[in-house]
Formats: sequence, C-alpha cells, structure tokens
Amino acid sequence: MNNNDKKLGMDRLISRRDVLHSIGSVTAGIVTTGALLSSAAPSAALATPATTISNYPPLRTGLRGNHPGSFDVAHQLAREGRVDWGALLEPDPVIYDLVVVGAGISGLASAHFYQKQHPDARILLLDNHDDFGGHAKRNEFHTEKGTVIGYGGAQTLQEPSSYSDIVKGLLKDLDIEVQRLEKAYDQKFYKKHGLHAGIHFNNKAWGEDKVVPFDLGALGSYMPLAPSVLSSDSAVDEMPISDAAKTEFRRLLQLDKDLIPEIPAAKKRRYLKSISYYRFLEKHLDIHEPEVFAVLQDLVSDFGVGIDAATALSALEYAELPGRKAAGLPPQEEEEAYIHHFPDGNA
Repeated sequence: MNNNDKKLGMDRLISRRDVLHSIGSVTAGIVTTGALLSSAAPSAALATPATTISNYPPLRTGLRGNHPGSFDVAHQLAREGRVDWGALLEPDPVIYDLVVVGAGISGLASAHFYQKQHPDARILLLDNHDDFGGHAKRNEFHTEKGTVIGYGGAQTLQEPSSYSDIVKGLLKDLDIEVQRLEKAYDQKFYKKHGLHAGIHFNNKAWGEDKVVPFDLGALGSYMPLAPSVLSSDSAVDEMPISDAAKTEFRRLLQLDKDLIPEIPAAKKRRYLKSISYYRFLEKHLDIHEPEVFAVLQDLVSDFGVGIDAATALSALEYAELPGRKAAGLPPQEEEEAYIHHFPDGNA
C-alpha cells in the first residue's frame, strides 16, 4: 500500500458499525441469491406497465453522473465535518456471504466471479447511485418503432483482443459477441464521405473563422478518418498565425531526433510524467511563440485541462501531439481499431 492509498484512509480498519451506517445512506441496493441480475432483467422490467422514470433510471436523460443524492453524505462529512449520523440502522437481518460496496463494473464483476464459485451465496451489492454500472450506464428511448438503447457513460470495449482470458471469459458469460460489434461499425463511412480531421480557428481568438484540414493529434486513432489533405508544411501555411509562430510550428512537426539524450531510455517515461507538455516544448524543444502554445492548448481536452497541466507523457502518448521523436520515445505501437462501441453502455 502506497502513501496515496493511506491518505485516502485505505489502511484503516472498517468496522461493522461503519458498514451499517453506510448501508443506511445507500440509495441503491441489489440482493442476489443463486443468480445475478441478468442482462434480460431490464427488458423484463420494461414489459411491466408500472415501470416509470422514477423507478427505472435508464429512462432518465440529462447529466447522469453523480446525481443529487449520490454525494450528500460525502459532502456532509468532508465539507461540514459531520460526525453525528443518528441512530444505528439495522436495515436487514439477513446474513450475507459477500457484501460488495460499489456496484460499478469492478463491483459487479467481483460479485459475478464470487457467485460462479459459490452458486448458492447471498450477495449484497451497495451503491450510492440510483443505478448500477458506475461510469458505464445505459440510456433508453422508447419510440413508436421500438426501443433505442444508447450508452450513458463509458462507450467502448477498448482493444478486446488483448484482454486476459479471465475478461474474455466474463464477456462470454454475459453473451457479448465482440465480432458482432466489429461488423456493426462501418469502418469505411468517414472515407466514403471525405470526412477528415481539422483544426478550427475562431474569429474572436484568431481574427478569422477558418478550418485547417489537418490532424495534429490522435483523432485519426479513434475514428477511421480520411487522410489529411494537406502536408504538415501546407497546414502550417494555412494557419492564421504569425510568421515567427509558423517557423516554430514547422520545426516542431519535423523534429526527428532525441533532444533529451542525457536522460536514459529507462527513465524517460518517468521524467516525461514529471513535467507538463508546455514545459517540455519550452525547455527541451525551444518553442516560445505564444501562438504555437495557443493552437496546441486544448488538443488534450479529454483530460479536462490544457497542455500547461497535462503531462508531457500523456500529451505525447495519449493525445499524440507533436514531439514524440524529440522525446526519444519508441514509435507508437499500432492499436486495435477503436470501433467496439457497446450500446448497453458496458453496464
């Protein structure tokens, strides 16, 4: 156990009283005996006229992350310092063989594997949200033509061919056929319609509204796009930035040798995790023009921060921004197509 785990309190013992107090604040609980809730359960529930938005969360829309009611107890503890939680609740006299706190994908999988080994076990799943699945939830829309299912959170089974035998076995247990997902995704759609990546410059920030058809990052790794119609030099020429910024940008895109050779290969990744991508460009690649940083700033938007906060390693490996060779990193391994979108939200 590392220091970060200890800061989170993971080294502390959890008493029965703590668990019972938590149960009293839980808004969703699932009891299983002999068989976990199957993927058919929601459909069966939908066949019942009594199913409504109030008792079937997938019918709800809008932001469905940490909804009101899921964070109240944590906020009272952390922000208000509440210590008096009232009388101890005994919500259920039943003795369970396993209590799983957290009904996300890990909690559900844990319960599933335990029940495979102990078919008659009584398992209690607890969660502070109104639905199970954690980040992986589903949305359902009912129309005259039938039910449409979409993901309300996580969407993709990423690189399933590299999964362990245990995970592949879990997918088989759940009757998930990865091959069907491959056939369902039209990998030629973008190319057929000439759709490719581009960089948008808006009038307010750059003095004109313009799209430069060039992929500066990893968009092409997530969608089988048509190739960029411009070379890197031509793309830079099209950008509404100063001549000095264009000169730096061209050099950045053409760097092809290790500019931090003093850092051993075995330590490069650790070092690149210790500095921001912004600092890496400035310190090691001699990039200083503000417009170059401004163009790149939001191309790591998946992280919720810009290049001044994202690590150099994440920007180079995950966002695939320029400078990988200059960092002395090996070539990016070819990844499995990002096409296994699971419409049930992975739940």
